[in-house]
Amino acid sequence: MALTRSVRLLDDERGLHLYPLIRMLLKELGPEYLAWDSLALRLECEERWGQPGPLTWERIQAGRIMAGHDGFWIHMEIFENCGLALVGEIPVFSHFQPIEAEGIAVILHTAGMIREHEFSDEVRGYALSCCLEDATWFLEEPLDILLPDLDEYDRGRKVIRDHDSVRARLDRTSSIPQDPRDHVDVQVGNVISVRDTLTGYKAVINKQMKELGL
Repeated sequence: MALTRSVRLLDDERGLHLYPLIRMLLKELGPEYLAWDSLALRLECEERWGQPGPLTWERIQAGRIMAGHDGFWIHMEIFENCGLALVGEIPVFSHFQPIEAEGIAVILHTAGMIREHEFSDEVRGYALSCCLEDATWFLEEPLDILLPDLDEYDRGRKVIRDHDSVRARLDRTSSIPQDPRDHVDVQVGNVISVRDTLTGYKAVINKQMKELGL
């Protein structure tokens, strides 16, 4: 059954995420919507579900790029701008807006649900730089696709990272250290934060998909 305008489905307050939006639009409008003119798509959305909120519209547009074009997978700027909308921020196209490691993990997880496509060296380098800027270098799935890039980065700078100590401490705890004692505790806290963020995100996505009958 088609979703009606009365639910005001596209208000930002509803908080629909990018992946459920893609699935809903594919179901309701067909894959042809990926190539529609932006104005035509906005008018169709308004007619069916009410005016899209600013963030929801950015997510709709980002989803179209991710599902229908290669630019997201190839160009750093497109990856960043789509990723910002995905994690809940309005992209400012004239500014560099690095994304936290938790956000990069959410983006990579979502991208894997949308399409099978390799990322370019440029995009992987950007994603890795965001993680390192956020002091996160113990990279679990889905961030583990960046491990070859991290290894190359470390070899070039003769950096040695204590993965074994981080892994051992992670085996003994599932909560973020409240009073970090050393660099291992800091890394453990960052890894658990990424895990918790992904777990929460997946739960929200599953809930929204069920609500939309997808």
